[in-house]
Amino acid sequence: MAQTHEKLEEQTVKLNQSKVKMYVRCGEQYRRRYVENESIPPGIALIRGSAVHRGSQHNFDQKVDSHLDLPNAEVEEVAIETMRAKIENEGLSLNEDEMAKGKDAVVNEGQRAVRALTGLYCDNVAPRYQPILVEKDLELDLGNGTTLTGILDTVADDGTIVDLKTMSKAPSVGQYDADIQITNYWLLYMAEFNEEPKHFAIECLIDTKIPKNHTAIQTRQKGDVEAFVNLTQSVAHAIEAGVAIPAYGQDAAWWCSKKWCGYWATCPFVPPHRR
Repeated sequence: MAQTHEKLEEQTVKLNQSKVKMYVRCGEQYRRRYVENESIPPGIALIRGSAVHRGSQHNFDQKVDSHLDLPNAEVEEVAIETMRAKIENEGLSLNEDEMAKGKDAVVNEGQRAVRALTGLYCDNVAPRYQPILVEKDLELDLGNGTTLTGILDTVADDGTIVDLKTMSKAPSVGQYDADIQITNYWLLYMAEFNEEPKHFAIECLIDTKIPKNHTAIQTRQKGDVEAFVNLTQSVAHAIEAGVAIPAYGQDAAWWCSKKWCGYWATCPFVPPHRR
Protein backbone atom coordinates (compact mmCIF):
# COMPACT_ATOMS: atom_id res chain seq x y z
CA MET A 1 0.00 0.00 0.00
CA ALA A 2 2.85 2.39 0.83
CA GLN A 3 4.38 1.81 -2.60
CA THR A 4 1.06 2.63 -4.26
CA HIS A 5 0.86 5.89 -2.29
CA GLU A 6 4.41 6.84 -3.30
CA LYS A 7 3.59 6.13 -6.94
CA LEU A 8 0.56 8.41 -6.79
CA GLU A 9 2.68 11.12 -5.16
CA GLU A 10 5.22 10.88 -7.98
CA GLN A 11 2.50 11.29 -10.60
CA THR A 12 1.11 14.47 -9.05
CA VAL A 13 2.04 17.65 -10.92
CA LYS A 14 2.00 20.81 -8.79
CA LEU A 15 1.33 24.00 -10.71
CA ASN A 16 0.53 27.63 -10.03
CA GLN A 17 -0.39 30.40 -12.44
CA SER A 18 3.25 31.46 -12.87
CA LYS A 19 4.31 27.99 -14.01
CA VAL A 20 1.27 27.64 -16.27
CA LYS A 21 2.01 31.01 -17.90
CA MET A 22 5.65 30.09 -18.46
CA TYR A 23 4.79 26.70 -19.94
CA VAL A 24 2.22 28.19 -22.32
CA ARG A 25 4.65 30.94 -23.39
CA CYS A 26 7.54 28.53 -23.90
CA GLY A 27 7.69 24.89 -22.93
CA GLU A 28 11.47 24.90 -23.35
CA GLN A 29 11.84 27.76 -20.87
CA TYR A 30 9.70 25.83 -18.40
CA ARG A 31 11.79 22.70 -18.95
CA ARG A 32 15.05 24.55 -18.36
CA ARG A 33 13.75 26.30 -15.23
CA TYR A 34 11.69 23.64 -13.48
CA VAL A 35 12.88 20.30 -14.89
CA GLU A 36 16.59 21.00 -15.29
CA ASN A 37 16.56 23.55 -12.41
CA GLU A 38 18.61 26.07 -14.40
CA SER A 39 17.92 29.34 -12.62
CA ILE A 40 19.16 32.68 -13.93
CA PRO A 41 19.78 35.88 -11.92
CA PRO A 42 16.71 38.14 -11.69
CA GLY A 43 16.54 41.53 -13.35
CA ILE A 44 16.27 44.79 -11.42
CA ALA A 45 12.50 45.07 -11.97
CA LEU A 46 11.88 41.69 -10.36
CA ILE A 47 14.20 42.48 -7.47
CA ARG A 48 12.51 45.84 -6.97
CA GLY A 49 9.10 44.18 -6.81
CA SER A 50 10.28 41.51 -4.38
CA ALA A 51 11.81 44.13 -2.10
CA VAL A 52 8.69 46.30 -1.92
CA HIS A 53 6.58 43.18 -1.43
CA ARG A 54 8.75 42.05 1.49
CA GLY A 55 8.41 45.45 3.13
CA SER A 56 4.63 45.31 2.83
CA GLN A 57 4.60 41.76 4.20
CA HIS A 58 6.64 42.89 7.22
CA ASN A 59 4.04 45.56 7.92
CA PHE A 60 0.93 43.47 7.34
CA ASP A 61 2.27 40.50 9.32
CA GLN A 62 2.25 42.49 12.54
CA LYS A 63 -0.87 44.47 11.62
CA VAL A 64 -2.98 41.28 11.82
CA ASP A 65 -2.74 41.57 15.61
CA SER A 66 -1.73 45.19 16.22
CA HIS A 67 -4.22 46.81 13.79
CA LEU A 68 -1.57 49.52 13.36
CA ASP A 69 0.81 50.25 10.50
CA LEU A 70 4.55 50.46 11.13
CA PRO A 71 6.48 53.71 10.58
CA ASN A 72 7.45 54.30 6.95
CA ALA A 73 11.15 54.24 7.82
CA GLU A 74 10.99 50.70 9.24
CA VAL A 75 9.10 49.31 6.25
CA GLU A 76 11.53 51.05 3.89
CA GLU A 77 14.53 49.65 5.75
CA VAL A 78 13.21 46.09 5.39
CA ALA A 79 12.60 46.63 1.67
CA ILE A 80 16.07 48.05 1.00
CA GLU A 81 17.76 45.30 2.98
CA THR A 82 15.78 42.70 1.01
CA MET A 83 16.98 44.23 -2.24
CA ARG A 84 20.62 44.17 -1.13
CA ALA A 85 20.37 40.58 0.08
CA LYS A 86 18.74 39.36 -3.15
CA ILE A 87 21.45 40.93 -5.30
CA GLU A 88 24.16 39.47 -3.06
CA ASN A 89 22.64 35.98 -2.93
CA GLU A 90 21.02 35.64 -6.37
CA GLY A 91 22.99 38.06 -8.52
CA LEU A 92 21.63 40.66 -10.94
CA SER A 93 20.90 40.19 -14.62
CA LEU A 94 21.53 43.26 -16.79
CA ASN A 95 20.25 43.87 -20.31
CA GLU A 96 22.36 45.70 -22.91
CA ASP A 97 21.04 49.14 -21.98
CA GLU A 98 21.69 48.49 -18.30
CA MET A 99 25.19 47.20 -18.99
CA ALA A 100 25.90 50.47 -20.77
CA LYS A 101 24.78 52.39 -17.66
CA GLY A 102 26.80 50.21 -15.33
CA LYS A 103 25.72 47.96 -12.46
CA ASP A 104 26.17 50.62 -9.76
CA ALA A 105 23.90 53.07 -11.58
CA VAL A 106 21.23 50.39 -12.09
CA VAL A 107 21.36 49.36 -8.42
CA ASN A 108 21.18 52.99 -7.25
CA GLU A 109 18.17 53.61 -9.46
CA GLY A 110 16.58 50.45 -8.13
CA GLN A 111 17.09 51.57 -4.55
CA ARG A 112 15.56 54.96 -5.33
CA ALA A 113 12.50 53.23 -6.80
CA VAL A 114 12.19 50.86 -3.83
CA ARG A 115 12.24 53.78 -1.39
CA ALA A 116 9.68 55.75 -3.40
CA LEU A 117 7.28 52.84 -3.95
CA THR A 118 7.55 51.61 -0.37
CA GLY A 119 6.63 55.09 0.82
CA LEU A 120 3.68 55.08 -1.58
CA TYR A 121 2.54 51.75 -0.16
CA CYS A 122 2.80 53.05 3.41
CA ASP A 123 0.90 56.27 2.66
CA ASN A 124 -1.73 55.15 0.14
CA VAL A 125 -2.26 51.40 0.40
CA ALA A 126 -1.55 50.06 3.89
CA PRO A 127 -4.00 52.33 5.78
CA ARG A 128 -6.92 51.07 3.66
CA TYR A 129 -6.68 47.41 4.66
CA GLN A 130 -6.89 45.41 7.87
CA PRO A 131 -5.27 42.05 7.07
CA ILE A 132 -6.49 38.79 8.59
CA LEU A 133 -4.18 36.53 6.59
CA VAL A 134 -0.74 37.24 5.09
CA GLU A 135 1.38 35.05 2.79
CA LYS A 136 -0.83 31.98 3.18
CA ASP A 137 0.55 28.99 1.28
CA LEU A 138 -2.33 26.91 -0.10
CA GLU A 139 -2.82 23.78 -2.18
CA LEU A 140 -5.91 22.37 -3.91
CA ASP A 141 -6.26 18.95 -5.53
CA LEU A 142 -7.80 19.50 -8.97
CA GLY A 143 -8.03 15.78 -9.70
CA ASN A 144 -6.38 13.81 -12.52
CA GLY A 145 -2.99 14.08 -10.83
CA THR A 146 -2.92 17.89 -10.73
CA THR A 147 -2.46 20.05 -7.64
CA LEU A 148 -2.95 23.80 -7.74
CA THR A 149 -0.69 25.81 -5.46
CA GLY A 150 -0.40 29.47 -4.60
CA ILE A 151 0.35 32.02 -1.92
CA LEU A 152 -2.39 34.48 -1.01
CA ASP A 153 -0.44 37.67 -0.40
CA THR A 154 -3.02 39.41 1.79
CA VAL A 155 -6.65 38.81 2.69
CA ALA A 156 -8.42 41.76 4.32
CA ASP A 157 -11.14 41.53 6.97
CA ASP A 158 -13.85 42.43 4.43
CA GLY A 159 -12.99 39.45 2.20
CA THR A 160 -10.82 41.35 -0.28
CA ILE A 161 -7.78 39.63 -1.75
CA VAL A 162 -5.02 42.25 -1.98
CA ASP A 163 -2.09 41.88 -4.36
CA LEU A 164 0.74 44.41 -4.64
CA LYS A 165 2.46 45.06 -7.97
CA THR A 166 5.27 47.45 -8.91
CA MET A 167 5.59 48.79 -12.44
CA SER A 168 7.00 51.61 -14.53
CA LYS A 169 3.71 52.61 -16.19
CA ALA A 170 0.03 52.35 -15.38
CA PRO A 171 -1.77 49.15 -16.45
CA SER A 172 -3.89 49.37 -19.58
CA VAL A 173 -7.68 49.12 -19.52
CA GLY A 174 -8.71 45.49 -19.25
CA GLN A 175 -5.16 44.28 -18.66
CA TYR A 176 -6.18 41.99 -15.82
CA ASP A 177 -9.55 40.81 -17.14
CA ALA A 178 -8.18 37.43 -18.27
CA ASP A 179 -5.17 37.24 -15.94
CA ILE A 180 -5.00 33.68 -14.61
CA GLN A 181 -3.08 34.79 -11.50
CA ILE A 182 -6.30 36.34 -10.24
CA THR A 183 -8.30 33.22 -11.12
CA ASN A 184 -5.68 31.05 -9.37
CA TYR A 185 -5.99 33.04 -6.14
CA TRP A 186 -9.77 33.32 -6.47
CA LEU A 187 -10.10 29.53 -6.60
CA LEU A 188 -7.71 28.98 -3.67
CA TYR A 189 -9.61 31.53 -1.59
CA MET A 190 -12.91 29.73 -2.25
CA ALA A 191 -11.35 26.41 -1.25
CA GLU A 192 -9.94 27.90 1.96
CA PHE A 193 -12.96 29.96 3.09
CA ASN A 194 -15.79 28.05 1.38
CA GLU A 195 -17.12 31.26 -0.13
CA GLU A 196 -16.21 33.74 -2.86
CA PRO A 197 -14.02 36.74 -1.99
CA LYS A 198 -15.56 40.18 -2.08
CA HIS A 199 -13.23 41.08 -4.93
CA PHE A 200 -9.58 41.08 -5.94
CA ALA A 201 -7.75 44.40 -5.48
CA ILE A 202 -4.56 44.85 -7.49
CA GLU A 203 -2.64 47.68 -5.87
CA CYS A 204 -0.36 49.02 -8.59
CA LEU A 205 2.60 51.09 -7.38
CA ILE A 206 3.79 53.00 -10.43
CA ASP A 207 7.33 54.34 -10.62
CA THR A 208 6.73 57.50 -12.61
CA LYS A 209 8.40 60.90 -12.05
CA ILE A 210 5.86 61.44 -9.30
CA PRO A 211 5.07 57.89 -8.05
CA LYS A 212 1.37 57.08 -8.06
CA ASN A 213 -0.98 54.34 -6.94
CA HIS A 214 -3.71 52.78 -9.08
CA THR A 215 -6.19 50.22 -7.74
CA ALA A 216 -7.62 47.71 -10.24
CA ILE A 217 -10.64 45.75 -9.00
CA GLN A 218 -11.36 42.32 -10.44
CA THR A 219 -13.87 39.51 -9.91
CA ARG A 220 -14.19 36.06 -11.44
CA GLN A 221 -17.17 33.95 -12.50
CA LYS A 222 -17.70 30.20 -12.47
CA GLY A 223 -16.77 29.96 -16.15
CA ASP A 224 -13.43 31.69 -15.54
CA VAL A 225 -12.57 29.17 -12.83
CA GLU A 226 -13.61 26.17 -14.94
CA ALA A 227 -11.57 27.37 -17.93
CA PHE A 228 -8.51 27.90 -15.72
CA VAL A 229 -8.83 24.41 -14.22
CA ASN A 230 -9.05 22.95 -17.73
CA LEU A 231 -5.93 24.87 -18.78
CA THR A 232 -3.97 23.84 -15.69
CA GLN A 233 -4.85 20.16 -16.10
CA SER A 234 -3.97 20.29 -19.80
CA VAL A 235 -0.56 21.78 -19.00
CA ALA A 236 -0.01 19.16 -16.28
CA HIS A 237 -0.74 16.33 -18.71
CA ALA A 238 1.66 17.80 -21.29
CA ILE A 239 4.40 18.10 -18.66
CA GLU A 240 3.85 14.49 -17.59
CA ALA A 241 4.19 13.43 -21.23
CA GLY A 242 7.49 15.29 -21.52
CA VAL A 243 6.16 17.77 -24.11
CA ALA A 244 8.01 21.09 -24.22
CA ILE A 245 7.12 23.16 -27.29
CA PRO A 246 9.53 26.12 -27.69
CA ALA A 247 8.37 29.66 -28.40
CA TYR A 248 10.93 30.34 -31.13
CA GLY A 249 9.27 30.80 -34.51
CA GLN A 250 5.78 31.42 -33.12
CA ASP A 251 4.05 34.55 -34.39
CA ALA A 252 4.08 37.52 -32.01
CA ALA A 253 6.22 35.71 -29.40
CA TRP A 254 8.00 38.93 -28.41
CA TRP A 255 9.26 37.35 -25.17
CA CYS A 256 11.38 34.92 -27.23
CA SER A 257 14.33 37.27 -27.62
CA LYS A 258 17.73 38.10 -26.22
CA LYS A 259 16.26 40.95 -24.18
CA TRP A 260 13.50 38.98 -22.49
CA CYS A 261 14.75 35.41 -22.13
CA GLY A 262 17.79 34.48 -20.06
CA TYR A 263 18.04 31.12 -21.86
CA TRP A 264 18.24 32.69 -25.34
CA ALA A 265 22.00 32.36 -25.77
CA THR A 266 21.97 28.62 -25.05
CA CYS A 267 18.58 27.66 -26.48
CA PRO A 268 18.93 24.77 -28.98
CA PHE A 269 15.83 25.97 -30.85
CA VAL A 270 17.34 29.36 -31.71
CA PRO A 271 19.66 29.29 -34.76
CA PRO A 272 23.27 29.95 -33.64
CA HIS A 273 23.64 32.99 -35.91
CA ARG A 274 20.67 34.67 -34.17
CA ARG A 275 21.81 34.18 -30.57
